Amino acid sequence: MSPRGFGVEMVVEQTFEYFSLNGKTPSSDPSLPTPGLVPKITVEPAPRPDGKKGLLYSSIVLCDDKVNPKGLFSSEEVTSYRTSMKVTVPFSWRKHVGHVIIFGSGMQALRNTRLILMLRASEVRSITYVSPVRDQAKQLIATKLELRLRNINCICCTTSSKKPLFPASYVANKGSRCPLISAIGSWKSDMIELDPELLRLAVQPNAGYNPIIGKDDGVILVDDRDFALTNSGEFVESRMNTKDVIERGEILTLRSGKLSSVSLTDKVVEKTDRFCS
Repeated sequence: MSPRGFGVEMVVEQTFEYFSLNGKTPSSDPSLPTPGLVPKITVEPAPRPDGKKGLLYSSIVLCDDKVNPKGLFSSEEVTSYRTSMKVTVPFSWRKHVGHVIIFGSGMQALRNTRLILMLRASEVRSITYVSPVRDQAKQLIATKLELRLRNINCICCTTSSKKPLFPASYVANKGSRCPLISAIGSWKSDMIELDPELLRLAVQPNAGYNPIIGKDDGVILVDDRDFALTNSGEFVESRMNTKDVIERGEILTLRSGKLSSVSLTDKVVEKTDRFCS
């Protein structure tokens, strides 16, 4: 059964839609009912000898309706699923998903693989893994990267890389059908998975379609426009403008007719569907 069958994909889409309409996530909105209490404990590690801070670690406490603790687990598990589920929304829109390549071989790569197969197992013909950590990828198939990327439908980047995983030229000249590329690893300005030139090529005039302004300009799909522009290494280095970025929630509100600022002509609907696929 697919995630949509479990209602997971629907919840993710509704969250994106709510954020783009209201500027905050449902969990941070005190006006919404909360069926139970799920406290999160976050620990900030002491500075390392070099003066730099390590990553934050947190745990989630599961409580019943009387706030009695019933379970404790690492929020890393939830984070890996949450981050990977973001990718399933545009992935589910794509028509061609036969060949997938995943950068990374850690927990995010595992979650991406499971969700991809839950969604479109009957259509996926191959998944190739590329990892800079040899020990983690011993049992994963190694293939010459440039050759492999020529016929890929979907590229999932799940690493904490601080340099681009592949040059833009590897995928920029594929013709009219370009692969879906998701990059979920770079959440700080010094982290980067995609070649900045790839972003610049994606937003060129006539490179795609911007359903919000109704022009044939390329755009980049993100969860949170403001966060991406200031915190993602790809956006910082490529110097993207606000007009070059569109939120997933905006696409969903547009397709559901809730974005009143856009005139939904048949042509707009047709081009939006083509943009998503």
